[in-house]
Amino acid sequence: MSDRDPRNLWVGAAVAFAVVAGLAARGLSVLRSDTEAAVESEAELVAGLQLTLRHTIGAEPRPDDTPPAVPLLEPAAEPAPSLPAGPDVVGTLQRVQGLGDATGVAFDSLRALRATTPGRQPFVVVGRGAPADVCTFLAGLEAAEPLLVIENGRVLPADAGRIAFELGISTFHEEAR
Repeated sequence: MSDRDPRNLWVGAAVAFAVVAGLAARGLSVLRSDTEAAVESEAELVAGLQLTLRHTIGAEPRPDDTPPAVPLLEPAAEPAPSLPAGPDVVGTLQRVQGLGDATGVAFDSLRALRATTPGRQPFVVVGRGAPADVCTFLAGLEAAEPLLVIENGRVLPADAGRIAFELGISTFHEEAR
């Protein structure tokens, strides 16, 4: 066989691959043992801290030295949201106006539209204010109870660092049958 025989190249490649794989396996073995040692060290540290905490608060250690079970807290039952019996146009306009007054937003127009969908009352709100005030107003609308839904809107530049906005909002109610 000559030095340029293809079988020699394949044997050389296989030997090189075996050496690289062996080195990688050894490296992974060392990393795994280091990780296992670190986990064991952390577990010992946690056990020591738990024991120290028990002695500090005066609790007796459990025979098996396991931490006491923490009782699960059940979330408080929230009342199911309910829709109002009918549309409250005046109340909604007053709430939106009050929120605007509280946040420093001025309204150019605040009106209810004719309801075309049963159980839904639409409104149009047009106003202006400083960007931060308009953001606070929008956040207040989102958090409002009973629910106010912002369905659409647009924002335009206005005078002296203020922005103008137009919002389509809606409230929902039980439709009389």
